[in-house]
Amino acid sequence: IPYDRASNSNWSQMLLQSVNGKLIGTEAINSQVIETTWKTWKEMFPNSKVLSENTGYSRNYSAYPYGDYKTNNNSLLFSIDPDDKRIPRKERVLGIITGGLAKVYRFASLAKNNGIIEDVFRGQSLVIAGDSTRNIMAAFEKKLPDNSIPDFTFDNSGRGFLKDQFGNIWDIFGMAVSGPLMGQKLTSPQFIVGYWMAFGSFYELEIFK
Repeated sequence: IPYDRASNSNWSQMLLQSVNGKLIGTEAINSQVIETTWKTWKEMFPNSKVLSENTGYSRNYSAYPYGDYKTNNNSLLFSIDPDDKRIPRKERVLGIITGGLAKVYRFASLAKNNGIIEDVFRGQSLVIAGDSTRNIMAAFEKKLPDNSIPDFTFDNSGRGFLKDQFGNIWDIFGMAVSGPLMGQKLTSPQFIVGYWMAFGSFYELEIFK
């Protein structure tokens, strides 16, 4: 896990806070990132550039270096406790996190719902959207910046990610890229996209069905 030399503190990616050292219990300040393919990223942000592959290490950054680790559910670097069998260990899920609880959403569930799920978790009205082909998932509160309630549809092309009935198109980070609210931003709940096996050691889990 990340180690902060300045404060001698360790940080848990899954708990989003310091778990040891001077800053123990301090919540991390998070930035929005997505994990996807370079192809999908370039479709959404065609003017993006890789700053440099000269990182000081001899690496082939076009090849995944860990063999079948992503797909082999029995290839583990450490023991898992608890080992929850409800979903395959290495299936990537989106987990909404609040108050020590997490609710996870699967790509398969999104596919059954035209790429978009509306749900309520711990009193929050949410919209979860994504597509396994493009390897993207994200979650937002179901409320626009002007407090109106949207009827979202999944926009699976170009930079767009969601569309609403008011003519706004929103990108993967919740920014309106066109429409009446252009330049304004949706609010996101706290969420992580990761392997199913990672969540059980940290949170009481619920699965969207």
